[in-house]
Amino acid sequence: MRRFAPGTPPPLASHVDDRTGIAPTDWSRLGLLNASEQGIVLTDRRGHPLWMNAEARRLTEVDTTPPETGRDWLKSWPSGERANALAALKSARRGVPARFSAAYPTSTKPGAVWEVIITPDGPPIADRPTLTAFIKDVSERKSALEKLEWAATHDGLTGLPNRALFYDTLDRRLERAEVTGGTCALVAFDLDRFKQINERLGHAGGDALLRGFGARLANLVPAGGMAARFGGDEFVLLTEVGPGEDDARTLVESMLDRLKCAYPYDGRTIECTASAGIAIFPVAGRTADELYMNADIALLAGKAQDPGRAIMFSGDMRQELQRKASSLEVAAAAVANGWIEPHYQPKFDLATGDLCGLEALLRWKQPGGEWQSPHTIAAAFNDKCLATKITDTMIRQVVSDLNRWRRKGCATPVAINVSAADFLIDDFAERLLGQLAQGDVPPSLIELEVTEGVVLGDGAAHVARVLRKLSDAGVRIALDDFGTGYASLSHLKQFPVHVIKIDRSFVRSVTVSHEDRAIVRTMIDLGKSMSIEVVAEGIEYEAQLSFLKNAGCDVGQGFLFGKEMPATEIESRYARVHGAGETDVVADR
Repeated sequence: MRRFAPGTPPPLASHVDDRTGIAPTDWSRLGLLNASEQGIVLTDRRGHPLWMNAEARRLTEVDTTPPETGRDWLKSWPSGERANALAALKSARRGVPARFSAAYPTSTKPGAVWEVIITPDGPPIADRPTLTAFIKDVSERKSALEKLEWAATHDGLTGLPNRALFYDTLDRRLERAEVTGGTCALVAFDLDRFKQINERLGHAGGDALLRGFGARLANLVPAGGMAARFGGDEFVLLTEVGPGEDDARTLVESMLDRLKCAYPYDGRTIECTASAGIAIFPVAGRTADELYMNADIALLAGKAQDPGRAIMFSGDMRQELQRKASSLEVAAAAVANGWIEPHYQPKFDLATGDLCGLEALLRWKQPGGEWQSPHTIAAAFNDKCLATKITDTMIRQVVSDLNRWRRKGCATPVAINVSAADFLIDDFAERLLGQLAQGDVPPSLIELEVTEGVVLGDGAAHVARVLRKLSDAGVRIALDDFGTGYASLSHLKQFPVHVIKIDRSFVRSVTVSHEDRAIVRTMIDLGKSMSIEVVAEGIEYEAQLSFLKNAGCDVGQGFLFGKEMPATEIESRYARVHGAGETDVVADR
C-alpha cells in the first residue's frame, strides 16, 4: 500500500469522488469519525476499504489519496494473519461483531500488532452499507505481556527455560514417547565445588560462571532437545537417545568435556568441571517426577564417588540414598537428644611405655541400646549443619572432661577429629578457642586431627589460615591417615603439622609385606627429619609393636594397648598417684 507522512489528515472532498462515490453529505458525517482517537476503517461487505479516519491512516501509513476501493483489505495483512481477518469479516457479514489480534508490519514499525473489532453497523456511504473496523495498536501491551510470559517461563540469569517450562515440555514429550515407543534421557548437571568458587570470587563471579555455563550448555543441546536451569548451579537437559545406555553416556561425557573448558571473568579465567546424572525413559521412570528424581540420585551418587563424570541411574542408588537419609535422621536425633559422647582410646610412648595421650572417638547410643560407632551416622559428616553440631558436641564434652581432670591435678592431652564441613564455618577457630577459654583448658592440651580430604581442594588456603591460627594459640595439628593420599608431602610444607599418623592399613601389613615395611620406615624417617611426631594407629599384635619400636616410631595406639572407653573408665584405669594426693591422667583420643 502507499505510505504517507504520519500526521497528514485525509482530504475532505466537496464533491462526489469518482473513485469512492462519497458525496459532500457523507464527508460531513464522516468528519465526526475522523476526529476519533481510535483508528476506523469503513469497508464494503467484501472487505474493500472505502474510507479511513486520520488515526487509521497514521497506523496503516496510507498516503493522502483516498484508499483504493478496488483493493481487498485482507491482502494488506501478512499471509499468516489473513485467516483470522477473514473469519472476523465473515462474522461481521452475518451480523455478529468479531475481534482478533494480529501482526500488521509497517515501514516505521515492523513489529506492530493490532487489535481489530469488525462490526456490521457502519454508516452508509452513497447509500451503500458498510462494515466498521476499529483498529488499535497494542504492540506495547503485547510486548509487555510477552515479557511477563517469558519471565514466567525462563531463568532471569541465564535466559534458559525454567523448571515450569521444562516440565511442561517434558510431560508432552513423555506422552508422545508412550504412544510411539520412543526413548529420551533426562540429564541433571551441577557444577563441582561451585560453593567454594562463589565464596572465592563473590556473587558477581559466581553469576558470571553460571551465565557462561548456561550459554555453553545451550549451544551443546542436540537438535530437538531442551536445556533448563532449575536454580543455583542445577541445570537439566532433555534429549532424544537410543534405547541403550551407551549412546546417552557417550553424549553426556562429550558434553562434560566441552563444559569444563575455562570460563573468562574479569580479565582472568575460572576453572570449573561439572558432574551429570542420567535417567532414561522408560527404564528409569515413566513420569517427569520419576525421571528427574532418578537423574538427581545418579548425580549425587556420582559426585560422592568421582566428580566430573556422567553416571547412569541404577536401582541400588535409590537404596543407598534411603540409607543415607536414614543415617541423617538418626544423627539429627542423636544430637538433639544428647546420645553422643566421647570415648577415649589411649596412646603410648613406644620408647618408655608410658601413656601419653588420648584420642576422643565419637560413640553414641539410644537409651537402652548398644554403643554405636560413627560409621552408622557417616552421612552426617558430609552435611554442613549436622557435622558442625556433632563436632561442637564432642568438643564441649572433651573440654568438660579435661576441665574435671585438671581440677584433680591431671594434665591430659586429647586429640579431637574434625571434618571438612567444620572448616566451612568461618569462625571455627574462634569457637574452638572460645570453648577452651570458657572451660579453663589450655590449648596445648588439644590436638586437632585432620585428614587430607580436609586440606585438599579450593578451600585449602582458608583451612591453612584456620590451622595456623589454632597452632599459634598452642593447639597441636595432626595429619591423620598419612600416606593414603596423593599429596601428603606437600601438605607438610603448606600446613602447620606437629603429628603424622600412619594409617592402620600400613601397620596391619608390616609383618607380611616388604613394601609396607619400607613405606612405614620412610614415613618414620621423614617425621624425624622434620621434627614431627609419628603415631602408628591400629596396633593389634606384638610383632607389629616390635617392628615399630625398632623402626623408631614415637607413639602407638590400638587394641593391643586398649580399646576406647568412657571418660569415667579412663579415670579409674589410668589414674596414677604422684605423691600426696596428686593424680595424673594421661589420655588418648
